[in-house]
Amino acid sequence: MSVYNKALNIRYYPVPKVACTSVKQVLYTLEHGTNHGGGGIHKVYATLVFDLPQPERQPDELRIALVRDPIERFVSAYRNRVHGHEEAAHWKLRKQGLPLTLKPFPTLNEFVHDLADYQALVPSLEHHTLPMVTFLGANPEAYDHIFHLDNIGALETLLSERAGHTVRLPVTQTKGPAISSEALGTAEREMLRSYYQHDYAFLARLNAPALG
Repeated sequence: MSVYNKALNIRYYPVPKVACTSVKQVLYTLEHGTNHGGGGIHKVYATLVFDLPQPERQPDELRIALVRDPIERFVSAYRNRVHGHEEAAHWKLRKQGLPLTLKPFPTLNEFVHDLADYQALVPSLEHHTLPMVTFLGANPEAYDHIFHLDNIGALETLLSERAGHTVRLPVTQTKGPAISSEALGTAEREMLRSYYQHDYAFLARLNAPALG
């Protein structure tokens, strides 16, 4: 599901673990004139898989998205969802009536090797680790602006220009230990590059002017 902001005439395509909570909260505030607290923002603006046909484009509407390095995104999901939110913890799985067949807190490399099992068991872990193209589609040319998370200031500039005042994106979803991609083994890194090959192909199609 894309998020259409009538006040800015922007349609935003969210991707889990690419600042989507922050962007949704800001778009809600700009549309409604009030903050929307907590994670309930995802009930207002759901993040769903990309599908065709897309909504009809409004006159002068901008379609935007935000991307990041796929492996760094995966590690962010591991930190925040496995550890910060404890989504594979046995106490949480027991409450949901799910089997306790996997380690509640695997190492980063173990999570890579057993990713398919964790995705099959825990819907939220699947949602946050699926390839970006699942939510964006395979064609970057469908967007007017694609911003990189490393240059999020460019997105703030665009939002500020459309809003007519300074817009800053809050920092959210930071729970979890300080684990970096340096903890990945060579084999595990190659496994992730293979799993996210279509994301890397999407990024490779972006030329410099297309990236914010």
